[in-house]
Amino acid sequence: MNSRRGTLLLSIIIWSGFTQIWFFGIVLFALIAINHKVQWRWNIKTKQFYRITDFCIVLILIILSYGYVFNTVVNPIFTLLKLAPLWLAPILIAQLYSIRTLLPIGTLLYSMRKASSNEKQDIDFTLPFSIAALLSCASVNLQSPIFFITLCVILSYILWLERPGHVKNIMFLLIVSIATLFGHFSHNGLKQLSSYVQEIAIEWLTGSETNPFKTYTSIGQVGELKLSDKIVFRVKSDRPLLLHQASYNLYFNKEWHASETTFSPYIQQKISNKTKVKKIEIYQDFSSDIILALPDGPTIIKDLAPAQLSQSKMGAVKAVNLPSWAHYSITYTDIRLSEESKFDLKVPKQHLDWLNQVSKKLKLKQKSPVQIMKSIKAYFQSQYFYTLYTPKQVDADQALIKFMLKRKAGHCEYFAIASVFLLRYSGIPARLVNGFSVQEYDASSDLYIVRARHSHAWATAKVDDTWQALDATPSQWLQIEEQDSHIFQPISDWFSKLYFHFNQWRLSSNSDNKIFIFIGLILFSLYLLRLVDKNKQLATNNLTKIENMPFCTLLGEDSEYFIIDSFYRSEKQEELKLRQNNETLLNWVQNLDDPQLKEIIKLHNKLRFDPEGLTQEQRIALRERVTIWLDKKSKKGRGDNDKPI
Repeated sequence: MNSRRGTLLLSIIIWSGFTQIWFFGIVLFALIAINHKVQWRWNIKTKQFYRITDFCIVLILIILSYGYVFNTVVNPIFTLLKLAPLWLAPILIAQLYSIRTLLPIGTLLYSMRKASSNEKQDIDFTLPFSIAALLSCASVNLQSPIFFITLCVILSYILWLERPGHVKNIMFLLIVSIATLFGHFSHNGLKQLSSYVQEIAIEWLTGSETNPFKTYTSIGQVGELKLSDKIVFRVKSDRPLLLHQASYNLYFNKEWHASETTFSPYIQQKISNKTKVKKIEIYQDFSSDIILALPDGPTIIKDLAPAQLSQSKMGAVKAVNLPSWAHYSITYTDIRLSEESKFDLKVPKQHLDWLNQVSKKLKLKQKSPVQIMKSIKAYFQSQYFYTLYTPKQVDADQALIKFMLKRKAGHCEYFAIASVFLLRYSGIPARLVNGFSVQEYDASSDLYIVRARHSHAWATAKVDDTWQALDATPSQWLQIEEQDSHIFQPISDWFSKLYFHFNQWRLSSNSDNKIFIFIGLILFSLYLLRLVDKNKQLATNNLTKIENMPFCTLLGEDSEYFIIDSFYRSEKQEELKLRQNNETLLNWVQNLDDPQLKEIIKLHNKLRFDPEGLTQEQRIALRERVTIWLDKKSKKGRGDNDKPI
């Protein structure tokens, strides 16, 4: 036990050191350290141990509720892990300061609470608590080998103390060494695998539909595109705008790629005092890391802490460690600066034929870059149509050629990619861009609503040393998609709006309000726990008594009065008038001049018919009175001088 106490104290020190929760660490350390010096102990019953566990469960629910309702910065799950020794402390203290010195197994395993007494046993909680304290240190996410080394040393020491006696020392050291090396290389391998997967398919980690390195277009897809009405975020802006997520400059094997695939820490774009800046605000909930949707030329991204931002040379901004919901602002210049690459002018050979035809038709070679952009946009918006349906074509290149020369109808990716190729064919560096088109205005909230189906593709061209957006998709695309919206969209919008206002409220609530609400939440939870427990006691109190009593005791069939009844029937003393079968005891005793018998029958009736039964003193009195009465009657029957046979 002393070794386990030492391990317990050491784990508390390590937990306090890693998490920096020194106050509670010192309190726990003191309570554990003085345990063997203190003589008094609580007489804690089994059910009271169970109530302590129930209290800890309520404490866990309160921590999670508070975290999800008010704390938009830290993941509540990690907070719960970090505070594991605190919400487990009541169970440990109950064990250390109880007469039993061990825990009933039902304290930790609810399924064992209803087990028979033969199956129940007591367990020592000190070792599980020590391991929980050590594992909770992982919530700090310390980026150094110190945690791994410390954890290996302490766990090895615990295993050494608890090893079976037949295990040889050399075998134990060999197994622990192999496990440590395996853990080390597995950790590093998983870390490298994570980086690799992030490079080749970042959407697996972010949950975002936008991959900053590669995009699979829907060009050539047969049938109608199914787009979601789900509201992704809301934007406060003074005008409609395009929000950029990722750019692609390399077309290879019918797919678009980004030639630059590395991310570096986000650096605010430097601007001069003469540069005109604009500002928007975004209301968005986050379930995972994402690629942010930003206007061109973002300079300051505010109120998104503690998120860590990084950016690629192609303009994608990745955010990790995001809050669950945020209201953040973006200051921007509407000017996107980025170095062009050798891929920004490459045109696939299979598309040269239609490019030459359209270029001659629009006389693009004879125009300036600005005029070329205007001509391309006017051509598509006047001669082409928007549709989500593509029939009988699965090859992306052939689908684009047919779109340009015959069908003249397609979705935004057709217009965006065709615009990129036309710009490049005219000698203007161009790229494909994915993002969102902010167009749907909600007057009731004075905000723009951005749905999943508002994801959009357009071209961007480098003109006058800046990248300028060219959205050639006909403007009726929004109306067409709105007509195809789901019949239940108003209902989902209502719930989304309710959730939006709830998040606004919890962000705007000041600290004092949070404290009062948190205290109220604790009191209300304790009240519910008490109410449920009280009702349970009222419902099961009598049932518990019945289960713990012999069946004959419940009916009063072990009452000593029945000896008197048997006496009357066996002796058949006519002068005392035998009780009739349909006659109650009370009526029968009224006809007898026997005060002692009346008192006996009162106690007998209480034993048999009163739910509370008799107290121990009353039961003894019943037995004594019956004995005296029978003795008296027996003497009277044989004469006072006769001796019993």
